[in-house]
Amino acid sequence: MPPKPSKLFVDHPFMRYAANFWPYHGAFCSLEDHQQQMVHRLFATRSLPGGGNYSTWVQALFGQRDASMQIDPAVIQTTHPLYYATSFGMVPVVNALLKSEPKIDVNAPGGRTGATAVWIASMRFNFEVVKVLL
Repeated sequence: MPPKPSKLFVDHPFMRYAANFWPYHGAFCSLEDHQQQMVHRLFATRSLPGGGNYSTWVQALFGQRDASMQIDPAVIQTTHPLYYATSFGMVPVVNALLKSEPKIDVNAPGGRTGATAVWIASMRFNFEVVKVLL
């Protein structure tokens, strides 16, 4: 299991910034092939014991809002990265995921609420992502 976000923030002061803002960067830039590969490698770590860096990133995202808020690692590991990419409006990342995994289930439930990628993108007003998914 990854360390608790509160410990991460003490041990790694840049963690809060990196966890929160790399998704926004990914939403507003075009990704070259080597950058897409790095994103895919991050997302692939969810299959590692404890969810790897993917799980640490998701825990850091939610733990910084409320130190007591922990997400079940099994939920993180079973939530496809498409869910979080759509949540942040990361159109280039969404496109890369759909291209690399053409049989991906865009209606798969994910996250803490078991919502779909389209639902979370709509709730966060990421309508460009909604168009891509539809």
